[in-house]
This record gives sequence, structure tokens and C-alpha cells, in this order.
Amino acid sequence: MTAHSRYAIVTVVKERAPAIVEASLEMLQTMVQRVLDGQAHIGLTLAELKGDVIEVKERLGLIEGQYASLSRRVDRMGGDVDHIKRRVDLVDAP
Repeated sequence: MTAHSRYAIVTVVKERAPAIVEASLEMLQTMVQRVLDGQAHIGLTLAELKGDVIEVKERLGLIEGQYASLSRRVDRMGGDVDHIKRRVDLVDAP
């Protein structure tokens, strides 16, 4: 790029600066409106997600309760197996 063409570009930009600023403000307004529109859409999605999270937490609580119940059963069975081993003399009694 020659010095003359650089000067021409700078001159054109300086002359069009108010138009560029006006166009930028319009673009900014459009972008802000899109963000606001997106927030409205996200708001509905967040409400749906909140309901889903509540449901997942409820289900997780049920699974935790079932796991605790199974864990207690396995512990009891382990004690029963130890008792049986002692009765048939497979292990030394403590």
C-alpha cells in the first residue's frame, strides 16, 4: 500500500466518521435488543430447568434411600455369613 492510498483511506474514514458512529449505535441497539429477546427466551428455559433440577434431586434422594437400605442388608448378611462359618467350624471363634 502506498503512502497516497493510506492517506486516501484515512481521509475517507475521517469524513465518514459520523456515519460510522451512527451505524455503530444502530448496530449496538440491535445487539442489545437481541440480548433482551434472548433473556426472555432463557427465562422460560431457566424455569423449565429449575423444575428438572428439582425432579432430579427428588429421584436422587430416592436412590440414596434405596442404596442405604441395600447397604444395611448386605452388612447383616455379612454378619450372618460370619456366624454360619463359626457354627460349622470354618473359622476360629473370636
